[in-house]
Amino acid sequence: MTERPLPKYECPPVIETVLGLQFEPLQGFKNAHLGAFWKNLGAEDWPEVSDAPPLGPQLKRFGAASWGRGDFPLKISQDLSSRLRIKNRGGDRMVQNQNGRLHFNWLGEVGGPYPHYETVRSQFGRVLDQFIGFIAQEQAGDFRPNQWEVTYLNHIPQGTVWNNPIDWSFFRPLGEAPPIVPQG
Repeated sequence: MTERPLPKYECPPVIETVLGLQFEPLQGFKNAHLGAFWKNLGAEDWPEVSDAPPLGPQLKRFGAASWGRGDFPLKISQDLSSRLRIKNRGGDRMVQNQNGRLHFNWLGEVGGPYPHYETVRSQFGRVLDQFIGFIAQEQAGDFRPNQWEVTYLNHIPQGTVWNNPIDWSFFRPLGEAPPIVPQG
């Protein structure tokens, strides 16, 4: 099988790329490790931090795709775990870390330059290597990945390549688009 080169666009619609790794929760990993990893990452190069609720574990099963309304579960728990979001000095990269997930985001702007997958993947790889080394140094548990994720967020405004939801032909592999009901 011959590999085709990935397309290159002068002005791509991509405004965010997220590479993520889900792993089995580490028995010895505590919220304090999030701050310690931030310092290990280089707090001077990654100065902006914020807390966020942790993302729940999700295992994707491949089969027939369909549109859904989304799942907004309410979770009541005594689990005090957190997700730390760490932005770099330039504001165009973010590392998200929690017990069970590590994500690396490239944050772009509409019409701005896009670093392409290879660059983002390389940067994610460096952060992942640092995290795996940190876990080993801290003896936080056995690192066992169970899912990789790649997410692209595109900005395709109405009036460019589409005017009505019926024009969303690029989503046809997912089935018919759900109707959009105006909120009144």
